[in-house]
Amino acid sequence: MRPKALLPLLIIAWVCGTACAADGSSGDAPSRAHATSAPTSRPTATPLDVSAYPAGTIGYAISWPQCGAGFPDEPFDFGIIGVTNGEAFTRNPCFADEYRWAKRGAYHPSIYMNTGYIAVEAAFPECGTDDACRAYRYGWTAARNAYTYAATVDAIAPVWWLDVQIVSDWSEQPALNAQSIRGAGDFLASRGIRVGISSTAFQWSEVAGNAQHGLPVWDASALDADMAAVFCAEGKDFGGGDTELIAYVAEFETVLACGSVTAFR
Repeated sequence: MRPKALLPLLIIAWVCGTACAADGSSGDAPSRAHATSAPTSRPTATPLDVSAYPAGTIGYAISWPQCGAGFPDEPFDFGIIGVTNGEAFTRNPCFADEYRWAKRGAYHPSIYMNTGYIAVEAAFPECGTDDACRAYRYGWTAARNAYTYAATVDAIAPVWWLDVQIVSDWSEQPALNAQSIRGAGDFLASRGIRVGISSTAFQWSEVAGNAQHGLPVWDASALDADMAAVFCAEGKDFGGGDTELIAYVAEFETVLACGSVTAFR
């Protein structure tokens, strides 16, 4: 994991290195006037099925902690791979190997990325003093960074999950954090990807307050398989979304699919 003190510099380097437009703005992000709404660019179609995994199927979520430590045994229904290295604007060094493993599942792989928000004014000069604009662009750019990295190994996933954890870097203003999450989701949606939130009701409320993004929910609060089944049946909704996946930790993070009760974006 990169030192937290370096993250603002990495963000500036990413936004204003190869991804800036000629006027210094952050490339394909929506204009300042549209910074808090979905982009108007036409989504690129994805060739894979974007529907939810069938109810009762079981998969695994792996990422940088599993680098060099082995992957879950086959057969398995699906794999969800972390593209980041524990924080936004970082890269899982063994993502390519883990994605290849996930492709051996019965259903298409999904990808998840870490989210966060650090106020980095220098990275988004087009926002002026608009804090909501900067937060939105931060999330948009973080997702573009992750998406670009996944593309370098030809990793295609029709569903991406935004991992929202209280241990990540966030501002003290939930409304700005929610804007960063929205920006990340909007970037991925502009690429034809279906987007969900991986978190818990407690962590979501701590990070994003009462924001209602209406995205599918991957809840990570179950302690075992029995509890996961109960949570699927009862629902662990938050943020205006419906429960689609429930996770619990055994040898690996195990994920139970609740079925297609999702409110698709």
